Amino acid sequence: MALSIDSSRARRSYTALRELVLAIRDSGDPGAEHHAIEWKSELDLSTKEGQFAVARAIIGLANRTVANAARHFEGLGYVAVGVTVGAAAGTKQWDGADLEPVLAAYLGPDGPVWHHDNIDVDGASVLVFTVESPRRGDRIHTLRKSFSSSTGKAAGQDGDAYVRRNARTERANSAEIRALEERLLSESGQPRLDLDVAASGEKEPVVVALDLSESAVAAMVDHERSETIASGKPGGKELGSIAMASLERPSPEALEDYLGEWQHHAPDLFRAAVLRWPDAPKARISVHNPGEEAIESMKVTVVFPARVEPHLEPVDPVIPERPKSALGGLSTLPQHGLRPFMQTLRKSQLPGSPLIQQRPDGRWEVRFSPRSLHAHQTTVLEDVTLLLPTTDGDQVEAALVAEVRITASNRSGLVRNELQLFPTRAIPPWAAGLSPKPIEDAAEPE
Repeated sequence: MALSIDSSRARRSYTALRELVLAIRDSGDPGAEHHAIEWKSELDLSTKEGQFAVARAIIGLANRTVANAARHFEGLGYVAVGVTVGAAAGTKQWDGADLEPVLAAYLGPDGPVWHHDNIDVDGASVLVFTVESPRRGDRIHTLRKSFSSSTGKAAGQDGDAYVRRNARTERANSAEIRALEERLLSESGQPRLDLDVAASGEKEPVVVALDLSESAVAAMVDHERSETIASGKPGGKELGSIAMASLERPSPEALEDYLGEWQHHAPDLFRAAVLRWPDAPKARISVHNPGEEAIESMKVTVVFPARVEPHLEPVDPVIPERPKSALGGLSTLPQHGLRPFMQTLRKSQLPGSPLIQQRPDGRWEVRFSPRSLHAHQTTVLEDVTLLLPTTDGDQVEAALVAEVRITASNRSGLVRNELQLFPTRAIPPWAAGLSPKPIEDAAEPE
């Protein structure tokens, strides 16, 4: 039985790739491998055998003719590791920083363009490689490093060209080499992607180092203790439009329970305060098209370094409810300027808006989908507030680097770039208005 999946469109999103893995698992036919899909039930990519097997499959998919590739998934090819008919046993989750160097040894720095995703199925992680569509004018891709397994069952020589033949990856014969020569020599209908990526504005993207140290949290807990006690006195200070002064202070036990809950949620309250801070610096990235033709359907992925959290909007933290007075007076709800987000429509739900997700290695990435970029036009991606939680005060890393990857539907190749991020010194939450002292007395970011 053939794979039950719509192959008329490219599959790039996490959901679409998961559907692909499920179609393999549920196909019911071990011989149903597809011209554009190869799968491996078990493969250890930490070994040379596993690395060679995946590199060989990627080369085979990249060496398809343009016409044959275009029949399925808009030319994309896929290699799935950790799934077979009837089961998705999974494999180790991989980070690109570890995976790309080992495969580059066999594929070369100018080899096929690919990327990978770790897809969760049945509680296991299936590794899916997406190989970009072949284009007219593409070179013939070959193995760049010889390999021979200890058992002698698999071997490849530097310079071997592989192709997809009858849904299998084989060494190219003379006729297939000739077809690839024709692809190389034909006029390229889609020039290679050529874009400039840079920080937008006068300053480089800034990371807000957020002070979550014990001293910062303790200062805010002490402040909240004072405010809560004050709210229990007749005529006490109001903290919000629905706050009312109680007639008696809360009991010591209720106060301590409340402050313990407040301390537990303090990091999220601090994040919310900074994200609502009008002066919080933003990271802005621009993409420029220096060419004479428009770029269609760009996909921009920015991967941020470890510990850096990207935010496109305010967060909706849990705000503990102040305890009622001993006489049963109305409880007070401190607003701290954080309540208005309950009905906020998340930007990630809007068509064409960025998508934020956490990678298996713990790093966060943001995927943007800008519209067409006309010749000589520059587009500025949506502002991102970058937070770097720190628990050691002013101790902040000197330099951080974000990875940028861009593809486009009417261009071949992949743009890779790195952007340096510049962290501020650790900012306490009262600098953003959640304050036991006046904002003007707080440390300003450097």
